[in-house]
Amino acid sequence: MKLRTLSACLMVGLLTSRASADPAPFDLAGPALQVSVKRAGATLPISQVPDLSAGDQLTIKADFTKEQSAHYLLVAAFLRGATNPPPKEWIFEAETWKRKAKDNMLTITVPEGARQIVLFLAPETGGDFAALNNAIRGRPGEFVRASQDLNQASLDRSRLDAFLNGIRLQDSDRPAQLETVSPLLARSLAIKFNAECLEKPANLQAACLTQDREALVLSDMHSASLTEALTGAPTDLALQLAATPQGGLGYYSPYIGAVRDLAKILGAFHTADYQYIPALAISRDDSMALLLNAAPSFRKPQSVLVAALPAIEAPHLPPLRASMGEQTACLTRPDMVLQVEGAPLIYSTRYARDMALRLKAKDGKTVDVPVTARADKGGFAIDNGALNPQDFDATVDASLHGMWGFQPFEGPRFRLQSPGAQSWRSASSNPALIAGRPATLRLEGSAAACVERVAIRQSSGKEQALVWKTADAGAIMVEVPPIADAGTATLQVKQFGVASPTAVMLQSSVLQRPSVTLLSKSVQAGQTGAIPISFQGSDAIPGNAQLSFSIKADEATKFTPRDKIEVATADGSASATLDTRNGLRLENTQIAHARLDPAKDLGPSAFGPLRFRIVKDDAAGDWQSLGTLIRLPELQTMTCPGTDDGCQLSGAGLFLIASIADNPQFTNARDVAAGFTGGVIAAPRAKDGQIYLKLRDNPDITATARIAVPPAPTAPAR
Repeated sequence: MKLRTLSACLMVGLLTSRASADPAPFDLAGPALQVSVKRAGATLPISQVPDLSAGDQLTIKADFTKEQSAHYLLVAAFLRGATNPPPKEWIFEAETWKRKAKDNMLTITVPEGARQIVLFLAPETGGDFAALNNAIRGRPGEFVRASQDLNQASLDRSRLDAFLNGIRLQDSDRPAQLETVSPLLARSLAIKFNAECLEKPANLQAACLTQDREALVLSDMHSASLTEALTGAPTDLALQLAATPQGGLGYYSPYIGAVRDLAKILGAFHTADYQYIPALAISRDDSMALLLNAAPSFRKPQSVLVAALPAIEAPHLPPLRASMGEQTACLTRPDMVLQVEGAPLIYSTRYARDMALRLKAKDGKTVDVPVTARADKGGFAIDNGALNPQDFDATVDASLHGMWGFQPFEGPRFRLQSPGAQSWRSASSNPALIAGRPATLRLEGSAAACVERVAIRQSSGKEQALVWKTADAGAIMVEVPPIADAGTATLQVKQFGVASPTAVMLQSSVLQRPSVTLLSKSVQAGQTGAIPISFQGSDAIPGNAQLSFSIKADEATKFTPRDKIEVATADGSASATLDTRNGLRLENTQIAHARLDPAKDLGPSAFGPLRFRIVKDDAAGDWQSLGTLIRLPELQTMTCPGTDDGCQLSGAGLFLIASIADNPQFTNARDVAAGFTGGVIAAPRAKDGQIYLKLRDNPDITATARIAVPPAPTAPAR
């Protein structure tokens, strides 16, 4: 007797310790129950029943195998609140091991006033029914709370399982699409999604997304509304806390909260004969598979499995809402999905059934198109294979409807498009297509949402797919690439549900390029040191000069303030753009004046032939010659200390001089070495006050430098 008492005390201690610790996961497979519900002549499996109502007829049977050795008593108890014990006639029993159906199963009717129903599977002990009866009627509040938490945890577990199954399916069948599908699964099922997992290698993404799985379940007020208590308080207070910043804005898992409460309630509520183990019900058709988080005991205190059926309350229809906004969908698109959100149980349970999209055809008849809830697609996929686009207007309003358990319900409304007989055409009668230039065209027609593909076929026969986007319900914007040659091109617009594409003919032309003529130019030389340098030739432009030139537009071209003049070296290594804010002034619409500072606008390294052209909008004229840019050195002083011809010339940029002489024929010229870096070079004595230079930028032109150097002294007479 003492050993038995000690054993019981140890068991009570273990249960109390377990209740205070984190709850164990529900990973033990328990028995199954077959449950069906009959209401108003219709019978549904328990998996399709979100709520019960007074008058419902329940059929409940334990599904044990023939090898089951332990006998279990099946007990069903209706409850009517924490402060109102149920009458004895609300508690029913069935001996599951018996052969006759009247003995081994329950056929009961939901009484008026009942709010919850709890199921028990208790090992046969002889006084098991009386003990359970006393426990239920003695402390009904404990089982009311357990019923609510079991329902909440079961619904949350269904969302978690649906998410995990979806991730595993993608990881095994289509791992490349995990990045696209996993956010949709998480949004559809209100599951916490860690985007950082998608940055990991592909073979590690699924494991990352499903780690700490019990903590993934977010608050879902629809699930909570199905299991409200009599007082109207939420099943789990964590559902309210989760919506506050202090509660983590939804990142507190109600699943963990409900399981923790179950551990506290049932772990502490025990007798010397019984301990109570919560069982989550996973509904599949007419079967409820029970999941346990503790191994049952067949010694005192023996384990009684506790499960709950849906609450007995008014239906809570799913708060579905369209997440597509004002976006229009295409009725004939094969992969079209109606985006909805707000009711995760749509995807994780079978409560919603006979779902269809209802729309009206041209003849006034109502057409129901079957739809299927797809969590991995974020909405309802439409089975539109048998639809004829010609039966519907180009734009049609439709609504989602179906059954929620025994209750019909109407879902959100959608605006759909169907490709009609109207063909596509360019919005402009003369689309601006210029050979060699890209363009954006607006095409107008019917059902822009149903455009599947746009391509262009040029006169060469080559076809190319184009980028396009919807502009409004009846128009799309198409990006047309540069067309190689002038001529005819064809846009092909293919729509979902229409076999042949619509052809839109386009005509491209060669752009009439602007043309100008150089009228005149003048050079205003600048100072390049103490010794001035000059050279002859109308084509030469000194690097230190200010260049002014005027141009005249031809008859087909008129100057505007938006026009520009480009000036560049022949090799394109240096360029400048002149506009009305910088160097360009209009005399009138036919004549313009330009001013260029080569050293400033083109840089100190620019030299050689210069050219210019006009740029009008996006069109540029032909390049025309403007002259030859020649850089000049800065000459400072010439000194001749002796009586011979040896002098020294100082200055900067002397490397620009190729050779120097005292005569225009360059006899006895003195060369300057390539790459010279000094500031003084040897030079002949100037004759008649000038010397002659060959410059590296253009050795064909002779430059003259005027130098005031006294003539060489003559020798005295003997």
